[in-house]
Amino acid sequence: MALTQDEFGNLLPDSATSEWFINLNDNSIGLVGYTVFGHVIGSGMNVVDAIAALPRSPLFFSPFQAPTLNGAYIYTSRVCVNNDADAACPQTEDMAPNGDGNGDGIPDRDQANVTTIQTVSGGGTSTISAAPGMTINNFRTVNLGSTRFNNGMFTWKLSGIMGTAGVVVTLYDGAATRPDSYYAYGPTPNNPTPHWYDFTFDGETGAEISGDKIILHFVDGKRGDDDLVANNSIAHTGAQAVLATFTSTSTQDQPQSGGCSITTESSQALQSGDWILVALFLTMLALVRRRARGDRDRNAISD
Repeated sequence: MALTQDEFGNLLPDSATSEWFINLNDNSIGLVGYTVFGHVIGSGMNVVDAIAALPRSPLFFSPFQAPTLNGAYIYTSRVCVNNDADAACPQTEDMAPNGDGNGDGIPDRDQANVTTIQTVSGGGTSTISAAPGMTINNFRTVNLGSTRFNNGMFTWKLSGIMGTAGVVVTLYDGAATRPDSYYAYGPTPNNPTPHWYDFTFDGETGAEISGDKIILHFVDGKRGDDDLVANNSIAHTGAQAVLATFTSTSTQDQPQSGGCSITTESSQALQSGDWILVALFLTMLALVRRRARGDRDRNAISD
């Protein structure tokens, strides 16, 4: 919660500003999974004060205390006071190189149209930026079922006056291995069921990969906008990937997309399984031949 403390470490009521969050688990580094974000609006300050006024109990194996409610701990974490309306903690945005992930000379913490988060590995940062006047909200990494991308999946929402000409969002993904493809997840005009699809730039919408960044083209309500409605808001989920081409030994070689960035069952594992089957076949063949040889020897002796 964005509550300040006195010199003795006591939380001061009525000291919260515009944003706070509560960790429901010991997860203050990544701010994912069990972290609940909230904005103080209207009489919401009363709720924050109520939490601050809760009795505290010692944490197990820790010198610290935490507020408790109905016997359950309420874990509070570092102060996160957001000043630029993009719902990202300034402390996280400061982790970008020089605090400026898109290199425009302005700290990301001061721009609603630029947001930086930690990468899925926690060892780096990813930044997205849009034109001034746009606001980026809820930029974060996500997990979608069994699909895995080595560099993670991102989701965010962009709002502002967009018109029909389209908008551009630039993703500085921070990946050491540069991608050659980009996939989006969600409904499309020809398939309302959310699914993964190639989001290559088609002249109107899609992704262009250029150096250390991915340039994403959107038109409000069209492909890439998850709500498919022209409403001055674009919601998007996507991931960058590296596709590899493997050559088979058959007479009809066909390229296959593989798992450099998209986690799939490895070809090496399949080869190991094939060798197990071959070994079993050879063992059975040896037993059959040995039995046949024994039968011939017995027949020769009887003759």
